[in-house]
Amino acid sequence: MQAVLDCLRELGYHEFLLPVARETKQVLEYAIAKGMDDTIIGHLLHATETGTDAARDSEAQIRTEVRVAQPLLRIFAFGESRVLRGDRLVTNAEWGMAKSRELFFYLLCYGQRRKDQIGNDLWPELSRAKLRSSFHVALYRLRRALGQKDCVIYEDDRYFFSQRTKYWFDVEEFEAAIDRANSVRATDDAEAAEHYTDAVLLYRGDFLDDFVVDRDWCRFKREALLQKHLAALRHLGEYCAANKDYNEAIRFYERLVEKDSHQESAYRETMRCQALLGERTAALKNYHRLAEFLERELGVSPAPETTSLYEQILQGQVLPD
Repeated sequence: MQAVLDCLRELGYHEFLLPVARETKQVLEYAIAKGMDDTIIGHLLHATETGTDAARDSEAQIRTEVRVAQPLLRIFAFGESRVLRGDRLVTNAEWGMAKSRELFFYLLCYGQRRKDQIGNDLWPELSRAKLRSSFHVALYRLRRALGQKDCVIYEDDRYFFSQRTKYWFDVEEFEAAIDRANSVRATDDAEAAEHYTDAVLLYRGDFLDDFVVDRDWCRFKREALLQKHLAALRHLGEYCAANKDYNEAIRFYERLVEKDSHQESAYRETMRCQALLGERTAALKNYHRLAEFLERELGVSPAPETTSLYEQILQGQVLPD
């Protein structure tokens, strides 16, 4: 607290010293309510982080105390992003600024980060001085929006989202399901399929698809998650086809093509399943649709194995693997 008061004096904001309460949070709330510039608020927040040993000791004590039960945070990043505290949506007004929301998802996805790393990813256009202010304002508003001061921890010169915060995050659940599936796929196809199904159900749209600002960190994460989703769909298609559930296999392959129209192998396996179901005409139409797409988009013809399958279907020679 003393660090904040000293900072106010140094900045010439003596009028803020008398009416405020003797709690850091109330000082900051008062400053924001009075419309103090973000740069000044950033200095105040920085003072609370790098102030006296007593202030740091107080923060350490907060982290080591037994946590009071907090409302469960439910965090959705696939498709339209949203965060719920209990059953209530955290609104844009509560976030205060788009950057605090972006910082939240960034820390959730990328773990421990130094301030300079965060700045390079989220504020690449800002100078070092402006970054300090902008970052601390965004972090303060993030914590306030979630109602949990210790949800983001600063330790060993790094910031990270506390694993002691009670939360459920669809991206973490998705990646955990994929990892479980991959770990058993070589020995238990059925169990792997269950985990892949869990992952596919969580994928309700591309990662942070509603974000207006689409920076590299977000694009990289989105692409990595998409590739895991496509692989899960492919494995499920293969599993269903191997178990002669051709209709279900077709549904997975068609979803694969919907997400990535360049997946020629998915077209091919759809054709194979259709032929095995006796849907010869549909299989041949699929081949022509693929051929037209490849010619139009890439100026190439279907791969030899796809054309070979087409010839087999024409001659009625497709058999189960």
